[in-house]
Amino acid sequence: MGKVDLHTFWKRFKRYVLDRWVITRQIVILLICILIPWGISYYLMDVLSNYASYRSPSNTVNPIMPDAGFEVIPEMHNIGLTDAFDGITFAFLALLILTHQTPLRIAVHALSCSFMNNMMRTTTVAITSVVDPRPGCEHVTSNFWWTFTLHRCGDAIFSGHTSIFMLCCMAWVTYAPRNTIGIGGILLMIGLVIGGSLIIISNRTHYTVDVLLAIYICFGNWYAFRWFWELYVIRKNRFKELNFTPAYERKHGNSVDSSVPSMRELEDGQDNHTS
Repeated sequence: MGKVDLHTFWKRFKRYVLDRWVITRQIVILLICILIPWGISYYLMDVLSNYASYRSPSNTVNPIMPDAGFEVIPEMHNIGLTDAFDGITFAFLALLILTHQTPLRIAVHALSCSFMNNMMRTTTVAITSVVDPRPGCEHVTSNFWWTFTLHRCGDAIFSGHTSIFMLCCMAWVTYAPRNTIGIGGILLMIGLVIGGSLIIISNRTHYTVDVLLAIYICFGNWYAFRWFWELYVIRKNRFKELNFTPAYERKHGNSVDSSVPSMRELEDGQDNHTS
């Protein structure tokens, strides 16, 4: 192997990785204003999930509700696969963020959509108590404020695991470059959503309707925030550091002015640069 040129390595690392993270005071404030509500929403969702578990009727006494998915998908007993799919899809989201031309924009979009998903789940999970479909689930009976577990009884409407699958997939569908690698990644993520959803139903950790609702809700929240971002951020020329990186500005002659292109034009420019 040849001698490693640390100076050249650092220059390339700075150009292709660090220069994509344009951190300003305004961006730090924006991220704090997103992360704090996101953390609160996640905590509240856990508390309400514990309360839902407390209210959930026992599945050893009460019959499990009829489910069309259970009738056609064979039952399996490998709940660890459900969590593994969460980790895999999240790893691909992290990979996209680290290698994309505008990583902060993806991070803001994903965190904001996750916050919306959490708040919707917080307001639904404990409203209607259902018999959990999985025998052997953990029943939370006390300490609602500080108990954390992934597979408690009654933590049903809607599926939190599926919403994570879908969120990571939507990030790839929206931001992945339209080249061979990007399209391959999109197809892989769609496959992971389908496969992970089937595994959830097969493990009986959720009813089929919980999985479908998670897909519908995450899809709607993703594009609702995208509409908001286009209308109130891109067109208003706000938080430009999220939408333009030094690499993008170099390509376009540092001509970032008040005539801000649409989100679609931004993505086309990034895709062409990537390919």
